[in-house]
Amino acid sequence: ELPKKVRLLLTSTLFNDIIGVKRALKLKVDINSCGTDLVTPIHLAAEKGYIEMAEFLVTVEGINLNLRTAYGNTPLKLSVYHNHYEITIILLQAGADPNALSLFDLTPLHVATFHGRLPFVEALIEYKANVNVIDCFDRTPLYMSLISHPSESITYILLKAGAEPNYKGKSNLSLLHIACVGAHTMVQVYAIATLIYFGASVDDKDLKEETPLHKAALNGYPPLINILVNNGAKLYEKNIW
Repeated sequence: ELPKKVRLLLTSTLFNDIIGVKRALKLKVDINSCGTDLVTPIHLAAEKGYIEMAEFLVTVEGINLNLRTAYGNTPLKLSVYHNHYEITIILLQAGADPNALSLFDLTPLHVATFHGRLPFVEALIEYKANVNVIDCFDRTPLYMSLISHPSESITYILLKAGAEPNYKGKSNLSLLHIACVGAHTMVQVYAIATLIYFGASVDDKDLKEETPLHKAALNGYPPLINILVNNGAKLYEKNIW
């Protein structure tokens, strides 16, 4: 069972009671106290979106902004995941690590790009988030953006910040290969056009000797095929089948 002062700290934070948190601190409680779930007050504030609470907590001496919960979540990742932009900025300004890994080696930037959240992407990059970080499934933030929430703006920002346009994982599929497999909207085509503009190879081959144009042909979306052909994709490349 948790000590009373720890319960006071965590319960007060959970219910957004700054006065209660200050009372607990006067009892000399550790600001990084947690239960078996390893959730600290700053985790709670980040998840719930308590702006004033977060602003206060980051000023408390000894607070650790990069602790992980039992599920591997940092406060910064929670703020991005739960779409609390103001909390994200508070944490970054207070020194939270934008490259801290959580479960599956995900970073906050992976999460922001997966959900297509442009302001978060911009803020994280401003605070030196690694745009080429790879999670345990071989996915970069650019991969997340192209596959989950395609966005010309996010694709552009990532590439301008140094994201690798020709990245390949263990599958030997390039980002362009992967994007061409599932592109069925102009939003996706615009993101792919941006990828090509920043140097993605239109003739790169996978393990089957297939180029992005092979994938686009199987996909059957004419605007996608036009983008590839207009950017010099070779029409007569053969796969190994």
